[in-house]
Amino acid sequence: MKATEQDKRKALMAKYKKMFHLEDGTPTWHFGIAVGNGWLPLVDALCEYLQFNIDNNKDPQVQVIQIKEKFGSLRFYIGAGAPRQFDAISFAESLSSHICEHCGQWVEKSAQDPDAVWKLTLCDKCEAKRAKRHEKPRGNLSVLDLMLGNECKKVNRCRTKKRKARTK
Repeated sequence: MKATEQDKRKALMAKYKKMFHLEDGTPTWHFGIAVGNGWLPLVDALCEYLQFNIDNNKDPQVQVIQIKEKFGSLRFYIGAGAPRQFDAISFAESLSSHICEHCGQWVEKSAQDPDAVWKLTLCDKCEAKRAKRHEKPRGNLSVLDLMLGNECKKVNRCRTKKRKARTK
């Protein structure tokens, strides 16, 4: 991750210090904000809404436990909270499944292959970049291949072919 990307996450955590740190300054967790840059404005808006209601409407102070991507959408975990806080989190999580995790563009339907092992929410442009960057010589692997360990056999077969081609 580039330093500027890490700086964005640190700035967000500093902006909402009450949510991300205990009273003694200790971070509430050590994983950071583990989502793409496209979702950072959504996380920022959610944190702003939660902190506004804490400060002005006497909602309980929440402590963020973890922020990550799972199954192609945002997961925002807090300790205890009020129903209004959990509703806001659920709303942001459902919105994230229509926002490209990399660039932040609105996505009607993710461009990613529905049979992919790892689900991501990406626009057409970011999915094309990801697919090009992640092209592997191992061919198409199904979930069953991965579960049965056939991945190693296919990868080794491709590596052997490459080695033979280089030595000729």
